[in-house]
Amino acid sequence: MAVQTIAENTTSSVDLGPAAALSCRECGERFELGPLFACASCFGPLEVAYDLPAGSPEELKKRIEAGPNNIWRYAPL
Repeated sequence: MAVQTIAENTTSSVDLGPAAALSCRECGERFELGPLFACASCFGPLEVAYDLPAGSPEELKKRIEAGPNNIWRYAPL
């Protein structure tokens, strides 16, 4: 049976939408999107950081509340 390997520099064809980076919950260090689960500096868990539409959080909340009263109100995000 042959073993297949995947090169580390291959790019993904998956659309990650507004996902911008991975951010450590402990120290705040940011990493490029990829198959990482822990921070290289402090071993804290990583979470996805998003680029949300510009504006203050209050403006964003008003735009969401002005949308339809269902899940589609979040479509622009």
